[in-house]
Amino acid sequence: NIRICDFDSPDWTNLNRQILHDHTRIGTNKAVSAKMTLERLNPDIKVTAFSEKITEESVDNLVGNADLIVDCMDNFPTRYVLNRAAIRKGIPLVFGSIWGMDGMVSFIKSPETPCLRCIYPDAPPSETFPVVGTTPGVIGSLQALEVIKYITGIGENLMGKLLVWNGASNQFKTFRIPRDPECDHCG
Repeated sequence: NIRICDFDSPDWTNLNRQILHDHTRIGTNKAVSAKMTLERLNPDIKVTAFSEKITEESVDNLVGNADLIVDCMDNFPTRYVLNRAAIRKGIPLVFGSIWGMDGMVSFIKSPETPCLRCIYPDAPPSETFPVVGTTPGVIGSLQALEVIKYITGIGENLMGKLLVWNGASNQFKTFRIPRDPECDHCG
């Protein structure tokens, strides 16, 4: 079962990087469009689409009884909402973030690992950021791999680590991140 939450609609500027949508779905809600594509690819899966904004008030209902949360957000305030929900529900959060040709991924399972707020105590400034169309594919694939490793128990997750990808130089670096005992989310 997959739960998809997005209140936005695809537009032409999304189509170079959001492969679940095409030009015929411009103006359709992204969660509904993604559900249509996923069910066409595999009619045996169950996808629930939520076309609402993730807020402190809505997040628990949107997450429901999920086994984990995959963060594909483009802003840190909403990421922090997901982080708090994951901590409250005791489920992992697979974090992914992109900027231009760079990206990062982490597998967060508080209190065993640092939470997102431990990694980013202060949200970066909100602004429109450049995205090279292939970067979300790389980071999204790494996030999917983290989910597969968690579900199957095969391989080693990025627990307590931040994987940083520099697309310009094709270099991956992994950093161990400590938990902040004073963190206002998980401390």
